[in-house]
Amino acid sequence: MIFEFITATVGIAAFLAHFFVSISEESLVELTLGILALLAVTSLLQRVTKMADVERKVDEVDAMLTNLSLEIKGIATFFRGREFTNKMTAAVGDTSSLLRRFRHTGIEGGYDSLRVSDLVPNMRKAYSIRVLSNWVGGLNELGDTLVKAAANDCDIRILILRHDSQHARSRSLELSRGADESFVQNQIATEILQFDHLFRNHPEARHKIQVKAYDASPTLCLFGYDKVRLIGLFWRGELVMNTPFLKVHGEMASSTNGFAHPNEIRTSITERIDEHFESLWSDPSAKYIRVANGKPEYVDSFSEAWSPTQRSVG
Repeated sequence: MIFEFITATVGIAAFLAHFFVSISEESLVELTLGILALLAVTSLLQRVTKMADVERKVDEVDAMLTNLSLEIKGIATFFRGREFTNKMTAAVGDTSSLLRRFRHTGIEGGYDSLRVSDLVPNMRKAYSIRVLSNWVGGLNELGDTLVKAAANDCDIRILILRHDSQHARSRSLELSRGADESFVQNQIATEILQFDHLFRNHPEARHKIQVKAYDASPTLCLFGYDKVRLIGLFWRGELVMNTPFLKVHGEMASSTNGFAHPNEIRTSITERIDEHFESLWSDPSAKYIRVANGKPEYVDSFSEAWSPTQRSVG
């Protein structure tokens, strides 16, 4: 720092000597010493200012440490006292209550999207199956599973949307965003022909797999087997199988084949879902289905459903 002062002073003196050639040597020395003293005083003032700033910061740090010490003492007191125990007990109780309420809903997971392969292993060995959708989808793969389940006396009921309903037309417009009003109708009509083909090839399953067509606004999609319900919603512009499904557990609603399952429990969501399904199933507008001249028809009696039971050669 001293070297810097001397250098600066000499520089200033040289500057003055250059422009003021008439100045005496004695005056130049005195002027130089004066500048040097002025720089020294300036440096001292800067140092004093910095020291005051450091002292202020030291005071701030000391205050922070004091506050931290008080907080640590408070934490130690909290953990040693009854307050901590009481709060932990209350937190555990609240969590337990929340878990019980959540468990009562029956929700146990879900799928980002649903594939037929997610259904087949469980439906094949199920004692009860419920399906509610616009159309089932994947019937070439799922059909054989339904036939095998029916052979084991599984109670199977399926609800699909009437292909000629206004609701089918509206859903077509939703999926195509107004571009096509017949897509859903065509999908349902094609699947009805697939069902008819399935029952022709497996006449023993014709009276064990009940299929009805409902005429109501589609609100949810259901694939249910035993105590499991997979529940999806009909999103605008998306096929339901490509959207998320909730997995909900609870006892299947009343079985028509006399099976009793006392170990299963009812949950709030499964109760509402089953009530919704039964309401649609028992509504007078829900009809059984048959195929005549290659086209779907709707009938009141299960005995009239589907085509004659001769085996298909196709």
